[in-house]
Amino acid sequence: MKEETAQLLRKELCMELSWEKTRIAHTSQGLDFLGNHIVLKPNHRGQVAIRIYPSKKSLRSVQEKVKKITSKNMTGSSLADTLGQLNSVLRGWSNYFRFAHSKKTFSYLRYYSWMRVYWWMRKKHRKLPVKALKRKYFPDWTFKEGGLALFDPSKVRVGRYGYRGAHIPTLWNQELESPTRKRQGDRLPDEPRLLEYLEDRCAM
Repeated sequence: MKEETAQLLRKELCMELSWEKTRIAHTSQGLDFLGNHIVLKPNHRGQVAIRIYPSKKSLRSVQEKVKKITSKNMTGSSLADTLGQLNSVLRGWSNYFRFAHSKKTFSYLRYYSWMRVYWWMRKKHRKLPVKALKRKYFPDWTFKEGGLALFDPSKVRVGRYGYRGAHIPTLWNQELESPTRKRQGDRLPDEPRLLEYLEDRCAM
């Protein structure tokens, strides 16, 4: 049991980089991480800051899902079933990226999904005139059926993570800890002791 624990600690604390998945890039070029594109660029005030956007690869992936749900082969499904599938995909994707700079991406995704549903409906009801189709299924330009409406990603409220770097205690800014944390004795381990611990574990 002790040997198994040591092996787990060795894997967690002594990780090796995968050269197939690792690259060195300048911050101005940006990098993709967990579906986000992280880049250093000027903001509206001209100050250089880190900006986080949904990556192009992630956007393409959600577009592929929307395209598959609204494909020509799926015209046998009802509008309500199709909206239910689309809403699940769009809501989940939008909520994941709602803390990034995603407003323009959400607006584009709304346009893309709306157009996909529109052309899917045209293929489903080939003999129905456009005006009759609009009057029956999207009178206010929002597709609805059975109490379901097409989810609008552009209405998702985009927030920001507050900058708290100066208030998070680390090994190198112990003096920034709050009095409450100091009274509770909840201090992080000193740097020499932590380094010694890591070296011992990696040497196992």
